[in-house]
Amino acid sequence: MIQETLDDDFVIGASAFPLSEQNTASALAVAFGMLVRLARRSKRLSVAQLAQQLSVDVEEVQKIEHDPSYQARPRTISSIAKFFELPLKEVMTLAGAAVSSDDAFRTKAMKFAAHSDDVSTLTEEEQELLRSFVRYLREKP
Repeated sequence: MIQETLDDDFVIGASAFPLSEQNTASALAVAFGMLVRLARRSKRLSVAQLAQQLSVDVEEVQKIEHDPSYQARPRTISSIAKFFELPLKEVMTLAGAAVSSDDAFRTKAMKFAAHSDDVSTLTEEEQELLRSFVRYLREKP
């Protein structure tokens, strides 16, 4: 009976993660997508151009930027960190490929994710938000 209902929208039994951890992971994934999207736009790259730079499919970049449930491959995450000159550990944490118990990091990432909005060019506020978050990631001990 369980096998027949695997595609249904309900969970059988207790969640593997407490609700607060699920919410945090989701917020981090949103922050990861937003970071990639804003960093790409700040370099004036299209999704296709970034995909080419990273040697990945266009669909993968689109999923990273817009689907918080998408789990990027470690090689892709590493390529993103390298291309945008970001610390790998923090980018892996944002992407859900690593875990951090750093509450300040999670709080900063969640605040960054809360400002997610998409427009064709970065506003001054978005540019400052991106610069501030990238500076935080790079300076984090």
